[in-house]
Amino acid sequence: MEMDFTKVKLNKEQQNNAFLIGSKAQEIGIDPDLALAFAWRENRFQTKGKSPKGATGVMQIMPANAKAYGYAVEDLQDPNHNIDIGLKLFKENLDMFDGNERAALIAYNANPNVAKRYLKNGEDPNVIPEETRTYLEDIHSVRPLVATGEVAQVEDDNFSPVEPLPEHLDAEPKKLEERSPIDKSLLPFAGAGLGTAIGFGEYMGNKPKAPATGVPPTDPRFGTQTEFGTSGRAREAGFNLETQRRAEQAAKNKEIIERMRRSGIILQDSPVLKMGPLTSTDTGLLVPPQALEKEVKPLTRGQRFKEGLKALPRGIGEFIGKHSRITGPLAGLGAGVAAENARERFERGQIGGGLLSAAEALTAGTALTPAVPAPIRGIAGALSLPLAGAEYLYSKYGPQYESVTKRFPPKD
Repeated sequence: MEMDFTKVKLNKEQQNNAFLIGSKAQEIGIDPDLALAFAWRENRFQTKGKSPKGATGVMQIMPANAKAYGYAVEDLQDPNHNIDIGLKLFKENLDMFDGNERAALIAYNANPNVAKRYLKNGEDPNVIPEETRTYLEDIHSVRPLVATGEVAQVEDDNFSPVEPLPEHLDAEPKKLEERSPIDKSLLPFAGAGLGTAIGFGEYMGNKPKAPATGVPPTDPRFGTQTEFGTSGRAREAGFNLETQRRAEQAAKNKEIIERMRRSGIILQDSPVLKMGPLTSTDTGLLVPPQALEKEVKPLTRGQRFKEGLKALPRGIGEFIGKHSRITGPLAGLGAGVAAENARERFERGQIGGGLLSAAEALTAGTALTPAVPAPIRGIAGALSLPLAGAEYLYSKYGPQYESVTKRFPPKD
C-alpha cells in the first residue's frame, strides 16, 4: 500500500522506512496507520538512534528481543530486520490481548505484566508508569486508539498518521546534505599542517644560536646565554647566566683585593685573601656575599603544595613549547578534528555536543600558539585532555541521548 507522506517533511531514509512499516504491517494483519503512528512515536522512522535503556533503531528494539526472534544484536541496525522484529512483537501483543490496542502498546512500551494490570485496574496512575501514559497519549493524538478488538473508526476516510502533528511531537530531524570524506577531512588535515608549521617554527626559534665565528665555544666571555643547565651541550654552545655571574664576581673581588694591597690595607699573606669572594656593605665593610643573604624559612607542606600548583601551568606550557615538534602537530590535528565535529554537530542540532567540540578546538588551538603566555598555554593544554575524553564519550553516547530527549520532550 502506497502511503502519502507529502504532508510531513521526511528525508529519503524516513520515507523508505515508513513504506516498509506500512507494507509489512498490512502483510501480517496490523492496521498500517496504527503501525506508522507508534513507529513515528518510537524513533521518527529513523534507522539510527539508541535510548538510554539500549533500545535500538526504527522500532526501538531491545537486544533481548532481537535474540528471542533469532536475530543478532547487530541486525538491529538493518531497518528490514528491525521493523520485522517490532511488528511481530506488536502483533503478538495484539493477539495476546484480543486486539486491545492500548493494552498491546502498553506491553510494547513497558511489558505484558503492566498491560495485564491495566486490564484489571484501568487507567490507574499506580499501575501504568507516567512515561507509558505519555506514550499512549502521543500515539492517540496521531491515530485514535481503541481499547477493544474493534478496528478504530476515523471520521476522515483519508486520515493518515502523517498529517500535521501536535506541536510537541513535531520535532523533525534536520536533513543534511551528504558530505564527501575529502570534505570531512579538510579541517583535520589543515589543523595538522598548521600545527606542524607552528611547532617546527617554534622549535627552530628556541634552538641556541651558534657562537660568533672564530670564538672558541667554551670561552665564557662569548656565546649565547641560556638558563638551562650548567654543563654538557649547554656549556659547549656558550655559557649560562650562573657561570657569567660567578666570573663577574671573581673579577670584582680580584680588583678590590689588588686596590687594598696597593693601599697597604692588607698584606700579601693577610687572612682576608683566604676568605674567598668578598662584597662590600653600605658602610664599606668587606664581608662574604652569603653574610648579606637573608635567612629564608623553609616552606611548610601546604605552602609547597600551593607553590607547586602555581608553577604547574607554567611548567606544562614550557613543556609544550620545548617539545613543539611533537606537541604542535598533535595539537593542530586535535583542534582540526574538534572543529569538524563542532561543525557537524551544530548542523545536526546537537547543541551540547557542538559546544563541547568547540571548547576542545579552542583549548587545543590555544595550547598550540607560541604567543600565548606559558601559564595560559599550560592551562589550555591541561584542559584539552579531559575535553578530548568527554568528546569521545559524547560521540559514543551523546547523540543517542540528545535524540531521545528531543523525541520525548516534557509536555506543558
